[in-house]
Amino acid sequence: MTINDPWIEIPTPGRDAALAGRRIDAGIRWDFFWSKGPAGEPRMVLDHANIVTTHLPVLKDIAVTDGPSSHGTHLLQLSLTNTDLQDLFLQLCLDVLHASATASTEDEARDWMLRQTWRWHRLLAEGSLGLLSEEEQKGLVGELLVLEQLMLEIGPGQAVDCWSGPLGAPKDFELGVVGIEAKTRRGTAKPHVSISSAEQLDLAGLSQLFLHVTDIAKSNGTDGFTLSELVNKVKSRVSDDFQVLAAMEDRLAAVGYESRTEYDIQRWIVLSSRVFKVTSEFPKIVKSELPLGLDAVKYRVDLTALGSFEVPIRDVLDMVATEVCG
Repeated sequence: MTINDPWIEIPTPGRDAALAGRRIDAGIRWDFFWSKGPAGEPRMVLDHANIVTTHLPVLKDIAVTDGPSSHGTHLLQLSLTNTDLQDLFLQLCLDVLHASATASTEDEARDWMLRQTWRWHRLLAEGSLGLLSEEEQKGLVGELLVLEQLMLEIGPGQAVDCWSGPLGAPKDFELGVVGIEAKTRRGTAKPHVSISSAEQLDLAGLSQLFLHVTDIAKSNGTDGFTLSELVNKVKSRVSDDFQVLAAMEDRLAAVGYESRTEYDIQRWIVLSSRVFKVTSEFPKIVKSELPLGLDAVKYRVDLTALGSFEVPIRDVLDMVATEVCG
């Protein structure tokens, strides 16, 4: 067996074989195995005690399953369905092993296996882990700055839990009936922000909604921060809580962020932050008012017309704290 192809010496099992494979490393605390499926497809298997109760990742070229074994445990399996990607699949498996090494319990090791698989979704779906565009990087900077403020106000766990935008919610942050939409713009750009859907500024289901706008600029010196530094700074606030850290990793993976040296180069400076309260009079397009047949609406809001809607950030934080504490 070689690290280049750990499956080469594993025979293809018969149809009734429960597990054909070998333990990856006797020195690893958890029961990870290299294995093959009935068609000879490479697999990585974790033999564990408790069945997975969360949603399993759905990937283009990897089948993820969890089911009972013949000896009363459960088998969480990653099965490669496209053998042309075996080298990438091996790297995923090695990433799983590396991440799971930090786990203090078997359940944590299992959760890291799932999270690393989610992180590879973009790679296996698109064929490459391209860098976030500059616009995407700026958007993530803005959301992380809001997240950090919320962490200081309501605690890291609650703050990460309400960071819902990366998981497909229409608002970036939703806590009960309070929502926050975060936008980031170049300070020298035209005074507007782009709204990407008719749901982003829709008050439906909320009693309070705020538009948080951060102006940033590129730094040519050593001041400011890089995206990597900001990510690590915010992550350091949750580093002592495995579940919260894992939830934050999920959200970073969902927006396509991976730790890359390319994110260590450009430095950013925060010029200003403003918050606007979205009311029924706020200039916006919402889904309930769209004419029949219109969909996927995108538009821009002129910030120079929003003076009467601007509120102190303290008002937002107080509202969020009230929602948490009652």
